Amino acid sequence: MSALVHSSHVQQKPESTRDSEGHPAALIDGCRRGERAALAQLFRVETPFLERVLFRIVGPSSDLEDLLQVTLEHAVRAFPAFRGEASARTWLTRIAVRTALHHIKHPAQKRRVSLSVIEGGRSPISNSRPQHEAEARSRLRLVYEHLAELDAKQRTAFVLFQVEGRPMDEVAALMDSNLSTTKSRVMWARRKLFARLGRDPRTRGWLTESAGEVP
Repeated sequence: MSALVHSSHVQQKPESTRDSEGHPAALIDGCRRGERAALAQLFRVETPFLERVLFRIVGPSSDLEDLLQVTLEHAVRAFPAFRGEASARTWLTRIAVRTALHHIKHPAQKRRVSLSVIEGGRSPISNSRPQHEAEARSRLRLVYEHLAELDAKQRTAFVLFQVEGRPMDEVAALMDSNLSTTKSRVMWARRKLFARLGRDPRTRGWLTESAGEVP
């Protein structure tokens, strides 16, 4: 993890102006100026959230730590141009989404799925009861095995909407797309994923399409 995340807290004056996630304007201004303490404080708060977003998109991959590092590095370089039109978390999420998309669109960078990297809160099944954990891990591996075969943008839109539970218009904004195209991507990803899972004998007995139609 970047040394920035472990740096000391930035010293701040009382500040009434905050973004929607509660980050003071003074902190964001410090990040724009490239102040290490400000960047460290922001990243310390937002890194767990970004880890979850990356995990949900790319799956249980041994590349997660590298992708998080790339996301933070891109953010450091881009912060001087951050205008604050969205919250810092939303802006960082867009960077994470782009990083994940770039990763899954380049087969040369793909690696075999490894569940050994799942630690702490990074995996949505990490708090499962021990007797169910093996089965949950198996199902997770199968789902991401099939997700890996989908179009990168369809896969990402599907995960952000269906797994992350984000509104469709927010998914469109995060992917720099329009609402109609995003809805289409989610719909086709869902159809393709469940078709693939339905043909896989390993999923018989537990696969159910619980999600409704794309709004």
